[in-house]
Amino acid sequence: MTRKGKLLLVLAVCLVSAALACYPLKWNFFPPQGESMDTGNWKTHCVGRFLIDLPPAIAIEENRTGHIWDEKLVWREDLTPETARQEALAEIDKWRATENKYSKEKMFIESWELPNHGIAIIRWEETTSHVFYASQCYFISNDARQRVFTFTAPFSPSSIESRKNRILSFASGLRARDEGESFPGEEGFCFYGGFLASPDRGEWWGSERAGIVVEFSEYPAITMPFSLWANGIDGPTLLDDYDLQYTGIMLTHGVRVLRRGPVPLGPLKAEEVLLTWKGERGKILYNFMLRVPSEKHRRDRPEVTLRFTSVDYQYDRREPFASEAQALGLWDAISRSIRPRVPSGK
Repeated sequence: MTRKGKLLLVLAVCLVSAALACYPLKWNFFPPQGESMDTGNWKTHCVGRFLIDLPPAIAIEENRTGHIWDEKLVWREDLTPETARQEALAEIDKWRATENKYSKEKMFIESWELPNHGIAIIRWEETTSHVFYASQCYFISNDARQRVFTFTAPFSPSSIESRKNRILSFASGLRARDEGESFPGEEGFCFYGGFLASPDRGEWWGSERAGIVVEFSEYPAITMPFSLWANGIDGPTLLDDYDLQYTGIMLTHGVRVLRRGPVPLGPLKAEEVLLTWKGERGKILYNFMLRVPSEKHRRDRPEVTLRFTSVDYQYDRREPFASEAQALGLWDAISRSIRPRVPSGK
């Protein structure tokens, strides 16, 4: 390469680097603005320990089950307290008759009586191992509706007393709750069909997960997953995943970055990256992302993620939004409504 060619190459690299260095200033100080949204008839939804405001004309995916210790806490709409008891007793009989193939012992260990005539079955987790026990629980909600919730989770045999205390705490704090009902005033966890009163203070005892997936009748061909995960670690930020180098690669492939940077959400340290591009068939695609990184050992500060995406609908001829400004307006109205249900964040 000639000396002139080398100089031109260095100049080109400098220009690209300078352009990328300027982009944060553009995103932070000159972000595109969205249309103003009328949110007067919007409804507030409780997800986990958080609230989010949504338009009325939506469909929420039914699989909104809460998770604790990565196991599902399920509202068993098919059971009453009486039929739940019958099912639990049948399960005990089954485990009493089932042999652990590893230890040659019976699978059943013991059972615990729970408040409101619930029951917890303690058994070996698997028929081929004797490493972990499992607590197979039938909870009855602590209210007049007496809903049945099931929950099965493994644990170490050495921690059986602490697990029993925690299961009894769950059983005492579990209540029925439906969408549209008033929000509980104490600390705790909203999930499909119920609410688990559980403060953040004290011993760290495991993870919580909650989430919804929203579809909008007014804005077709786009979905909005909203999820929360208290995982006991200091999580990564969104901008860690979308650093300037990766952003530069996206720019060269025709992806437009509408915004990239911090988001004011009260006590939450949120960041967003809003991307749009034109798909193979000319359809405008959106991938808007927001993340609040988790804080170590705090259930009231989980990883919060929100996303607008039309990528799964790239071959759908319908455009979800009339304009980019409309997409930004809906995103801003929803994302900026996210807040802890108990403002004190104890």
